[in-house]
Amino acid sequence: VVDGETYLPANLPALSRQIYAHYALPWRDDAFPALLNVQEIPYSQGRAYQAVFHYISPADGAGLMVTVNAVSITPRPVTKANWGDAAYPVDFLDLPVAIRKARQDGMVGQLREASMTLWKERRAAWMLKPRGPGGYTYHALNGQRIKHDITGYVEQYNKDWAEANRNLKALLSPREEENPYEAEARMWKNIFGAMNKRECEAKKGGHFQYNSCYIY
Repeated sequence: VVDGETYLPANLPALSRQIYAHYALPWRDDAFPALLNVQEIPYSQGRAYQAVFHYISPADGAGLMVTVNAVSITPRPVTKANWGDAAYPVDFLDLPVAIRKARQDGMVGQLREASMTLWKERRAAWMLKPRGPGGYTYHALNGQRIKHDITGYVEQYNKDWAEANRNLKALLSPREEENPYEAEARMWKNIFGAMNKRECEAKKGGHFQYNSCYIY
């Protein structure tokens, strides 16, 4: 399927079933498809894409990656898989359909990467990353656009920053046994100590220890 001047992978649901039958099941009979990733790759005549199907064996967490492009199909097993813990649906929205919806919603630039998997909310979704600004997410079954974060990344970032803020406040707050004047004096001592250490080692080539600069 052509998108602008680029050929996009198409008929991915059927291809996914074929790869599953011919590669995943012979590898492990308990394997299930967890992630489908479409990546832009270098090509002498312009842009091209490859589809990478990711499978997991629940028995021991091993994984299988099957890379499909215009000239080859390459399976690669890995000891531990880190690409999800649930199977994506057998039938799902084909990538060109998701791209067409994104174009209608204002996506500009050629596709750089697309991923389809079950995200935090246990919903299968296509995440499209163009060369232009922004990104677009669509439900992989009904094609509806999803505008909120479904990865859990934003929530985790907020938790990380809140924890860092609490740690910083604890670090900067005066110790209980010190009065404010002692805390301020300790702070300035640390600041000047760091400045003296830099000057001793960088400018004088010495060794700074016990608030003194030793030059050998």
